[in-house]
Amino acid sequence: MQDLRAAVARTGPHCVRGAKESMSINDQEGRIRSRRGFAGMDPERQREIARKGGRTAHELGLAHEFTPEEARNARAKSLSARAQGAANTQQQE
Repeated sequence: MQDLRAAVARTGPHCVRGAKESMSINDQEGRIRSRRGFAGMDPERQREIARKGGRTAHELGLAHEFTPEEARNARAKSLSARAQGAANTQQQE
């Protein structure tokens, strides 16, 4: 982090690509990925945090649980939207 701050101090915030890349990794497609924040955490740590959040939401009564009827309606709506999108794609071709 000190390297990044030093690069910003020397060149300004618009020229820190080299310093920032040293804090990054390449994904499977070769793209540069930042290792900061939730997305940069170990997948097991992400699951642990998400699990705690879900459990807390249920304990506080803030989590929504779909009824079977709500789930059926959501599925029907999704399938309808997908079918409509496919029809629009075919019309454009």
